[in-house]
Amino acid sequence: MAYAGFSVISYSASDAKVTLLLRTGSGYAATTISLRWNGGDWKLLPSSQGSLHTPVTLAQGPRGHILWEA
Repeated sequence: MAYAGFSVISYSASDAKVTLLLRTGSGYAATTISLRWNGGDWKLLPSSQGSLHTPVTLAQGPRGHILWEA
C-alpha cells in the first residue's frame, strides 16, 4: 500500500478530521485520522481506545480526494 491522497472531512483552528486515500494492488482503500493543533504543528489525536486511525476500508476510487503526485 502507498499513500495516494487525502480529503478534509472537517476543520477548525484546533482540530481536523482527514481521510487518507491508499493505493493498493487491486484499487484504493481509505482510513480516517483525527488531528489536533498543538505546539505550532498538527499532531495525530488517538481515539479513546488508543487507535491512530479508523479501520481501513475499500474505496471506490480517487474521486473527491486531492491526489499526491507519484
